[in-house]
Amino acid sequence: MKARSFFIALIASLLVFLLATLGFGFAMVFHSPLRAADFRSLQLPRAAEYVSRDSLLTLHWFMEPSSLPAYAEAVVAPKRRNDAREAIKRLRDGSFSLAGIDFDSELQDWLGSDISLTILEPEGEQEPLGWLLALSSRNKGGAKEFLEAFWKKRSLEEKDLDINTYKDKELTTLQSPLNGKNQQPISSTLVDENLALITSRRSVLEQAIDVSELPERQQLRDQELISSLENLHNANAIVIASPKALTPLLQFPLSFSEKGAIKELVAGIRIDGSELILEGKLPFDRPSNEFNIPSIDIIPLLEEAGGPAEIIGVSSTPKLLFDSNKESLDYKLIGSKLLPELNRENNLSLKTIQSIDKGPIIWLQEPKGWVIGMEPSNTLVSDIDEALVKEGMFQSDVSSEEDNLKVWTKFSTKFRQGERILDTQLALALEESSDYSWWGETIAALQQRKQHNDLEPLLKQLKAISRSDENSFTELIALGANPTREQLESWAPWKLLQALAGRSFRSSVQGGVIAMGAFDKGEEISGLLLLARLTLG
Repeated sequence: MKARSFFIALIASLLVFLLATLGFGFAMVFHSPLRAADFRSLQLPRAAEYVSRDSLLTLHWFMEPSSLPAYAEAVVAPKRRNDAREAIKRLRDGSFSLAGIDFDSELQDWLGSDISLTILEPEGEQEPLGWLLALSSRNKGGAKEFLEAFWKKRSLEEKDLDINTYKDKELTTLQSPLNGKNQQPISSTLVDENLALITSRRSVLEQAIDVSELPERQQLRDQELISSLENLHNANAIVIASPKALTPLLQFPLSFSEKGAIKELVAGIRIDGSELILEGKLPFDRPSNEFNIPSIDIIPLLEEAGGPAEIIGVSSTPKLLFDSNKESLDYKLIGSKLLPELNRENNLSLKTIQSIDKGPIIWLQEPKGWVIGMEPSNTLVSDIDEALVKEGMFQSDVSSEEDNLKVWTKFSTKFRQGERILDTQLALALEESSDYSWWGETIAALQQRKQHNDLEPLLKQLKAISRSDENSFTELIALGANPTREQLESWAPWKLLQALAGRSFRSSVQGGVIAMGAFDKGEEISGLLLLARLTLG
């Protein structure tokens, strides 16, 4: 599936409007009148009547494009305002030019805040992806005047236009390409004087008109979709993605689309302070008991964590997160990418810790090594001791005024300056208290864990998510600036965003959080909750 269509580029550009606004290195202005006007409850727009529930990917956008340059100016420092305004204007104008539309002369005076973009599966193996763009008017008659002027200009340019009628709607199609030989002809119709539809070809437009006559096929009247949106926070945009789009377009794990477990992704995207937040649901095709896990209060464990960690992982179901078979959705979505240390299969002590099935468990990736915290378990200590003794390790106690540690070490010899000397290798260290056991890769890492202030920025994000009564998140990962940047650099949509913007956003990325849990809990659950927060500054 190729992602080089106008639709994909335009969606990416619109998301860049959000990212670039934050990416100049300054926090948002919380009470900006522009922000208040563009922030709204998640209700499907009128154009959703023409969007099929079978579409691959849909973005419903609620920010008025004409206000975006001023919006950028309002949220950055004075010395950067000109740069911000020009960058956003360039992105906006370049996006619409991909469809052969000049924003300043053809859209500026009338285009409203509701813009819907949809990508559809090809009609045949040789066909390209189809796209549909719905443009709403902020003043009466704006859409009608736009299409009249749009096609009049093309006819004067001696473009090959075809005008016909389909189900009482006049369809105008441009037979010759707008911007080069590889672009497909576009087609348009006027729903009424305030709503225009533009598509990649006439067959896509005819399909949209057919959908408008079949309520059971529309997004607008899909009760499951409406119900999913009602439980999400207000946002600046809605994203709806089918399983077939999750892997090739958004790079979700392949199992999401192969096994048919996930019905779709329904999410809202919003700006909140210096954060870009995606909050969504992944409903299952069939109820499942794989994630039927009781919610556990992780706040006390977070309160005991510390150190200058760049990764914090919290799990109520460590066996699923660590998943030695690499099959659970927890592992595929979080563990495999965000906990690289878990892939060190030759680390015997770590493998033994990963075998536990009782949570919560916290993972800290400190500069001096990893630390894992959990409730005390004599059985686990015995299992680890037995496993390490078989590998030639021995256990001893180390005491000081502040700590009482158990350490597992191994003696070896090595040459230094021509002499054989005795060397001690540390395999694992354990610090126990009445409430928690802290396992460390090094003693220094355990010491770093006690530096509570160093971890406050990441902890603040996790605590905020954990204290909400509106979710059931059981798996949470918080990342500092560098790990977040590394993850984004390998994500195809992020690469596309930077390419369209003509600049790197790497230095603006300050951290991120991914949280996952279950919704509609009972003996079986209906799907997964997903929260992703990207902090920029």
